[in-house]
Amino acid sequence: MKICIWTASIFKLGGIKRVITVVGNELVEKHDITIMTYDNPSIENREMYGLDERIKIDYVGGPRFKDKKNSLGGRVRTAIKVVNNKTGIFDRESTVDFLTNAFYPKKVQDDLVEYINSKDYDVVVATAGLTLLLAVISERLNAKTIGWQHNCYDAYVKQKNTLFWKKEHMLQKYFPKLDRFLVLNKYDKEDYANKLGIECTVMENPRSFVSEEKTDTKQKQFFVAARFVEAKGLDLLLDSYKKFCEVNDEW
Repeated sequence: MKICIWTASIFKLGGIKRVITVVGNELVEKHDITIMTYDNPSIENREMYGLDERIKIDYVGGPRFKDKKNSLGGRVRTAIKVVNNKTGIFDRESTVDFLTNAFYPKKVQDDLVEYINSKDYDVVVATAGLTLLLAVISERLNAKTIGWQHNCYDAYVKQKNTLFWKKEHMLQKYFPKLDRFLVLNKYDKEDYANKLGIECTVMENPRSFVSEEKTDTKQKQFFVAARFVEAKGLDLLLDSYKKFCEVNDEW
């Protein structure tokens, strides 16, 4: 099977890159795997997470698949996105096509469809924010399409200025067009179903390492490694730890 994994970046630090590497390295044992990325070829580094040499890299970061922001149309589309980001005025059923064109101009869509179809993929898997773009063009692609989310519903949909902020009607229109929509856990599955009416499949991220030693929990300590940003939910962690300590005060 010929599979394309479409991601913004694969050669930078990050959880999505690590997970794609782990999954890609397993799939390439039996399938033809290509990673389509906007990375600059100059930063290629397969050693970072151990990306298999048999996996092909398709660099598509040139101008062909980007909106021409300096054109008149590009400036208008930017203005629409800015206004919607602040007010959500265009995120409604009657204007969803108008908003879609602001984010994904018709020429960009047409060029992507032509390019992806020319590769004769059997399956195209888009990650994170690219899931929505894949959904928008999915009915015109010859391949099966899968959207693969790597964060929770609230982080993508309810967190201000993030990937799907003020785009609920776009999600409702386009996500059902995907052949499969993957989320990390049952809570996200319930959120997408109950809040947007979108059906999902749960696929947990694989572990990217094996621990040779296991804790005996005698140290009574938690250790957390994460970027100190709101999207990581450290506020929830602190609230949870407070409740934990109310009945486990030795930690």
